[in-house]
Amino acid sequence: MRRQLVFRRAALAAILVAASGLVVVKSGRWQQALPHFTYLSGWGLFGLMLVLTAYNGRKKLPFIPLLSSRLWLQIHVYLGLFTGLIFLLHLRWSWPSGWFEVALAFLFSTVTGSGIAEIGRAHV
Repeated sequence: MRRQLVFRRAALAAILVAASGLVVVKSGRWQQALPHFTYLSGWGLFGLMLVLTAYNGRKKLPFIPLLSSRLWLQIHVYLGLFTGLIFLLHLRWSWPSGWFEVALAFLFSTVTGSGIAEIGRAHV
């Protein structure tokens, strides 16, 4: 069982690294080819946040056999890190200037930062 867990973590980490690398390499081309890249990346972020929120629903409904909670947590962690990268690409690597955008960016950064802090706290 331990070997399977290590393999699953390694596979999810490899997928995260590959997807992140692909997104970073291709993002410049996507921004040039798609005139409304920030609009599309915003909807993508919204979809990713819905998937991340589904983990909370999974925890509240443990009697429904939808994979193990441990796998859901691993997916939640890796997808959360990927969502942070997409968020930075959405902002085009700069802090927003409008008050509403600053408020949203602050809230998103706070939630992401607390998740990263929890990862560090749980594994140290």
